[in-house]
Amino acid sequence: MEDEIINVNVYKPIYKKTHIQIATFFGGPLAIVYILAENFRQLGYPEKIRKTWIIGIGLCLIFIGLTYFTSRSGKVPNFIIPVICILIGTAIMQSWQGEDIEQHVKEGGPVYPVWRALLVGIISLVITLVFMIILFLLLFNIFNFSLQD
Repeated sequence: MEDEIINVNVYKPIYKKTHIQIATFFGGPLAIVYILAENFRQLGYPEKIRKTWIIGIGLCLIFIGLTYFTSRSGKVPNFIIPVICILIGTAIMQSWQGEDIEQHVKEGGPVYPVWRALLVGIISLVITLVFMIILFLLLFNIFNFSLQD
């Protein structure tokens, strides 16, 4: 593993662990997917970008569905869901990109400012809310879905 050459472009800025935590707190799983894909692009792994988006969007949909059903049960405290999301995002970043990020920073590569991670989180939140509103409108109008038990 130590002999493996890691392809790192030290001239392009990347996101670090604190960035994914901030963005995920505000923007949920969509922020995780964006930051991971952007880091893969900046680190020079274009083949991993599409795979990240496909798997990530699928997991976002599953996470949103699970969030809906766990919040309806009333047994899971509301703060647990963002904490779980942050822990998952941090673990994935460390597992998939940890060595590359460490090398990038060690070689003096630039890092995005924290405000950009906050912006990613806010934009991800808006996109997620718009998606959920459209989804609920479709469920209410087409399938006569009701929130009442």
